[in-house]
Amino acid sequence: MRVRSRLDGPAWEGCKVVYNMLLQSPLGYALSAYICIHPTLLQEFWWNAQTVFSGTNVWISSMLLEREIILSEENLRVALQLNDDTNVTFFTKGTLYQTLTEMGYQTPNRSRQITRSGFIPPGQYLVTQLGVCFSRKHGHFNELSYRLMEVVHAVVQETPYKFSKYLMRDLEANMHNHQPYLIYPRFVMKVITSQLGFGGVPIWYRRAQVILQEDMNIASLVPTNQPTGRTTYLWNFSTIFFSD
Repeated sequence: MRVRSRLDGPAWEGCKVVYNMLLQSPLGYALSAYICIHPTLLQEFWWNAQTVFSGTNVWISSMLLEREIILSEENLRVALQLNDDTNVTFFTKGTLYQTLTEMGYQTPNRSRQITRSGFIPPGQYLVTQLGVCFSRKHGHFNELSYRLMEVVHAVVQETPYKFSKYLMRDLEANMHNHQPYLIYPRFVMKVITSQLGFGGVPIWYRRAQVILQEDMNIASLVPTNQPTGRTTYLWNFSTIFFSD
């Protein structure tokens, strides 16, 4: 598939193609679903979290509202509707560079960091959105890791990839931090809410009234891509796309 031919033309048309590409990909639900984030619940989850090993399987367990919450590849796959039941967990650098070339990346060089500025505008738009939603890094998103390029490649080439394992690796690595931060707050919150038994409006409001009231009393719910503790609030993906 020649990716460049889909992205050529006016920048706004190319960005619209990227928008539809993302929504129609296996990541479509994870990126577009509205997920109400309760920072206090996220903090409590990570405060109580511990890594559990069973053979080759690894998951994260935490007690929340007197219930055990399990964060695992399978739970991520189901909660985020990833439909990624495949064994493909990586791509060779040669494959990634081929996709870079097809996306119009300027002179990809194996000795240099992949940068957002090297793409044509629709490509910049694509890697920015995936970088914001599928990267655990802090700071700006001008540079792309090879791991993130695997996600980009899987989306634009419409090829199978185990996104749930990609996320789980980062979540497990977060456990090695002295103070785990609120990594992937939307995705983790979706797993939490699915196991607690509520969606946008909690059915257990009376049990968690104090926690929810603390969240609602936050002075400002800041739309941000960087977890900032009690002020973390991420809008849904389509809002990120077209916000002024």
